Amino acid sequence: MQIVLTAQVVFNEWLPGPDKPGRVFVFSDNLGWQSIDATTVAGSAGTHSGTRRFLRSADDNDGLLVKDVHVVEYEATFVLNAVTHDGLQLDAGQVTARGVWYMKDGHPVDAQGQPVNEKRYAVTGGTGAYRQVRGQGFESVDGQIKTLEIDL
Repeated sequence: MQIVLTAQVVFNEWLPGPDKPGRVFVFSDNLGWQSIDATTVAGSAGTHSGTRRFLRSADDNDGLLVKDVHVVEYEATFVLNAVTHDGLQLDAGQVTARGVWYMKDGHPVDAQGQPVNEKRYAVTGGTGAYRQVRGQGFESVDGQIKTLEIDL
């Protein structure tokens, strides 16, 4: 199943502290349904909330990453409303997601510091209709479009 959602930022802020490993970014978005399996769906979809944690910044001698590439951990929960699509009812539930991204100057990059077109993460679990969910997710560079490719 492919679920595409639009996001509207409600809260989006770095917690106070020095710009070094361990610093946490907290976010919470409202979600709108865009499509399920390429069928247009409208209405409020729920929320997407979580944290991004700054883990490390590569120096000249990193050995893998080019200088100034940051390693960032992403952890979030999608709380999804019930929806009817294509004549089928999908009950409400939650989907958890985790991943690690490379970032440079606030933009997603690969280990060599080259720009990438999306941020990917693993779908790690869920509740309700999503209790046996597995799959992956990705979002646009600006975070406004979020796509879950999942098996229920």
